[in-house]
Amino acid sequence: MATPHFVVFGPLGRRITNLAASPDGRYLACTHVPRDYYSADYHFLFFRQAGDTYVEVGVHPCVMLDFAPLDDGGCLFLETDNYTVELARYEPSAGRMAEAARWPLAGTLSFNDASLRLLPSGREALVLVTDQDDKQVDWGGGPPPDYIQTWLLVDVASGATRENTRSVNLAEPELSLDAFRGSRGISVLVALGAPPWLGTRPAREREALQKIILPLAWKALEFAIRAGRTRLLTSQRVLDVASGETLLRIHDDPHADRFGTPPRFHDLSPDESYVLSTGEGGHFELLHVESQRAWRPELPAHGGVHTASFLPSGRAVLGTAQGGVIVVDCAEGIAPGDTAWG
Repeated sequence: MATPHFVVFGPLGRRITNLAASPDGRYLACTHVPRDYYSADYHFLFFRQAGDTYVEVGVHPCVMLDFAPLDDGGCLFLETDNYTVELARYEPSAGRMAEAARWPLAGTLSFNDASLRLLPSGREALVLVTDQDDKQVDWGGGPPPDYIQTWLLVDVASGATRENTRSVNLAEPELSLDAFRGSRGISVLVALGAPPWLGTRPAREREALQKIILPLAWKALEFAIRAGRTRLLTSQRVLDVASGETLLRIHDDPHADRFGTPPRFHDLSPDESYVLSTGEGGHFELLHVESQRAWRPELPAHGGVHTASFLPSGRAVLGTAQGGVIVVDCAEGIAPGDTAWG
C-alpha cells in the first residue's frame, strides 16, 4: 500500500481562519471558527511535529490580535487592553499555552489595530501598530482623525525594541492593514513604504516593484503577497518584476460560489518556480510557473482551501473550510530536474 502524501490533523468540521508556521516548519498554530464564522466561537490551537504528523500541544483563550510560532517551541502573541499593545511569549504546558514573558511595546490614544510578522531569521519580530487620534472633536462635522502607525523591530529573546519608526497620516493609515496582513516576507512591505531598516533592494528592482504594488495597496480584489528577486506573486497573478508582464493568472470561474473559497494564489516558493493556489471549487493546486502545469493531489473532503503556505522540505500546509489542517508532501508535483524547496 502506498504511503499517503498528506497528513490531516486539527479541528475537523471547522474553518481555519489564520494559520502560521515556525520558520523550520516544526510548529504550527491556527485559529478556527464554525464554517459560518460565528465569531463568539473562536479558538486557537498549537501543534508540534511528531514523526510524519503533527500533534496538538496547547490551547490559548484567544484574547489576542495576532500570533507567530517560533523554532524553539514557543509562540508570540500580540495582545492589547486598548491602551497598550504588548508582545507576549507563551509555551505549551499541560495542554495549554502558559505565559513565559510579556513586553509592553506601545501606548495608544484610541487603538485601531496591530499585526505581527516573524522575520525570516526567527530572531526578530516586526510589529505594526495603528493608533487613531480623534482630536476630541465633534464627529458631526469636525476634521477626520490622524492615524498614527508605529513600526517596531523586537528581539524575540529579550523583548528589546531594536527599531521604532512612527508616521502620522490624515484621514486614513499610511499603510493599509489588509496589505500588511496579506503579504508574506518583507520585500512587499519595503515596496509599500516600510522603514528602511527593514531591508532594501537595488533601486531598479524597488522602483519596478512599487509600480506594480502601490496601485494594489488599497484595492480589495487583488493584493501583493510575496516578492522574489525576479517574480512577484499577488492573489491573482504571477508577474515578472523587471517588465511587469503577467506570467500566470488565476483561473477565476464567474459562476463560482462567492460564499465559499474563491480561486486565488497563496504563496510563492523560495525558488520562485511554484505557487500554491485555490482552484475552482476550492481545490488545492501546486502550479509550475514556467509550464503552467497544475498538480492537484487527491485529498480528503475539506470544503475548500482557505489559506496555504510553503513549508521546508518540499511540503505545503493548508488551512481548510471544514477538513482541519492538511500538510501535503509535494514531491509528486515537482517537475523532473527541479529540487524541493528548502
